[in-house]
Amino acid sequence: MNTPRDALATVIGLREEVMHAQRPDLAHQFMHPQVNVTRTGMSGAVAYLAGLGDADQGEGATYEAITDDKLKRFEVSFGEVLKSFPDMRHEVIGPELTDGETVISHIKFVATHAGDFRGVPATNNRIEFDEVVIHKVVDGLVTEVWAFGDELSLLQQIGVIPATASS
Repeated sequence: MNTPRDALATVIGLREEVMHAQRPDLAHQFMHPQVNVTRTGMSGAVAYLAGLGDADQGEGATYEAITDDKLKRFEVSFGEVLKSFPDMRHEVIGPELTDGETVISHIKFVATHAGDFRGVPATNNRIEFDEVVIHKVVDGLVTEVWAFGDELSLLQQIGVIPATASS
């Protein structure tokens, strides 16, 4: 069983050594081979982009065919995100909460849209949106990830849909 400190160290390692260091090839050090990753908002954003019809989904469509190797699927999809947002960072907002198995983080996704994203040409816009990420850690490896982000804001910031006027 993990201690809260161990679970948090695993999540911080994943964020710093894989994501911020742009090393998806090191994900196996922090993630279980059959890790389940669920990005609720991003699924909707990708479906919306696919529904635009004329948008070539480009290289981003390739990872969906990788179903038997979930860690490889993460590595490929994260590599594609880095092509679109090469300076991507997850800035932690507030404390990270853990009970030893579950780590809950409130983060701000910050990046520049510098490459095509699912058929949307680079805008060079600075992107920022909030996300809550829940990691389940078992025996020192992340076995499940649930990410709940404001992907509507992402689609607005890359110019796919108009931003709403604020009152």
